[in-house]
Order: sequence, then C-alpha cells, then structure tokens
Amino acid sequence: MARSIVYALAMINSRPPEPRGAGAAIALLTISGAVLGAVLGQPSAGLLGGICLGVLVAVALWLGDRRRR
Repeated sequence: MARSIVYALAMINSRPPEPRGAGAAIALLTISGAVLGAVLGQPSAGLLGGICLGVLVAVALWLGDRRRR
C-alpha cells in the first residue's frame, strides 16, 4: 500500500521532458548557407545546402526528443 502511494506521488510530480525546438537551427543554417554561397559565388546552392543541413539538424533533434520520452 505504501509503495503504491509513493509511486502515485512520484508520477504526479514528474513531467515529461519538454520538446526542443529546431526552428532557430533551420533559420541560422539557411542564412549561413546563403551567405557562404554568396561568398563563393553560388548563393542558390548555399541556400539549398543550408536548408538541407537545417532540416537534418531538426530531424536529429526530433528523433532525440522521441527517444527521451
């Protein structure tokens, strides 16, 4: 009986971890890719590369959040 009360209290006080947002990573990598591409003379390729890297980071964060729950 006491064990179930302690377990119930622990469940009430515990919350699932907050998810992490990846919007900033997508935005920063997109802008960085465009700037780097402009420096190298290929702004469109840099933009697309930055978007791809941003999405990869976002997916990695999403998968990590799924594993934490």
